[in-house]
Formats: sequence, structure tokens, C-alpha cells
Amino acid sequence: AHYATGQLHDKNGDLQQAIASYSIVRTRYAFSDVVVASRIREAIDLVSLRRPERALDVLIGIESIIDAKPNDSVPMQIDADAANEEVALVRAEAHTLRGRYNEAYDSCVVFLQRYPSSVYRWHVHLHAGLNALNSNRPDAALKHYEAILDSVPDEASPIRQQALLYHA
Repeated sequence: AHYATGQLHDKNGDLQQAIASYSIVRTRYAFSDVVVASRIREAIDLVSLRRPERALDVLIGIESIIDAKPNDSVPMQIDADAANEEVALVRAEAHTLRGRYNEAYDSCVVFLQRYPSSVYRWHVHLHAGLNALNSNRPDAALKHYEAILDSVPDEASPIRQQALLYHA
């Protein structure tokens, strides 16, 4: 019920209340079937509120939950690959917000290596370019922006437009 309440708060744009609901799941129901999804949603909302340190704290140890084999007390709850992909994305964004551009860039590169066909790949390329620029690596930034410009054909795409802006 707390997870569903968090989703309702998310839908209504009340991120503070959503975080509170997801936090209840994380702290009181650590072995529930929605704990991973709840922790990911909580971290996403914290990043949205520009609280990256707290988002990273929420994600500590989540891989051990994702990779745990289902048993009587912990049922199989999610697709582990999809969950790991979302965790990697949130971590990269949180590092960017913290101003740790080298860590963020490295997180983006690892993400792109692990999930080359991800629906988030262009978003991650954009973040990798931004982090490369912020860490004084313009050649690396250009590589990421060019990947977007070469592969996203829709001229009106916001990702393409941002890549074009930074590429110039």
C-alpha cells in the first residue's frame, strides 16, 4: 500500500510525500516484493529534488537485493537487468548533480558499455558529454555529441537539439 501511495504522490507531483511513502517501504518492508522498485523511485525523486547525496545513500546495497536469488522470504520481484540499468542511470545523474564530473563521466561510459541498446543511451551520451566538458575533456564530449547527431535522425528531438547546441 505504501508503494502505491508513493506512486500516487509521484503522479500528483508531490515528490516529498512520494519519497516519504517509498522510505517506509525501504525501512519497514525490506523484504517486500516492491522494495527494489520503491528504492529506485525514491532515488529518482531525490535526484529530481536536487538531493543527489541522499539518492546515492538510498541506492547503497541495492545490487545485493537485485541479485538475490528468490526464496520463501524474498520473491522474485523484478527484471534484474532492467533494475540494474535504472540504478546505473540514477547514479550517473546523481554524480553529475554532486559536481563529481569525473565519476559521473565514468558512470556514463560504464552504462553505455553495459547497455548499448538502452532506451536511455542518448540521454546518457548527453550527460557524458556534459560531464566531459565540465572535466575539461572537450574531445571526449564531442565524441558523445557526435554519436547523438549521427544516430538520432529526428531534427526536432530535444536530445538532438541539446547535442547540437553543446557540439557547436
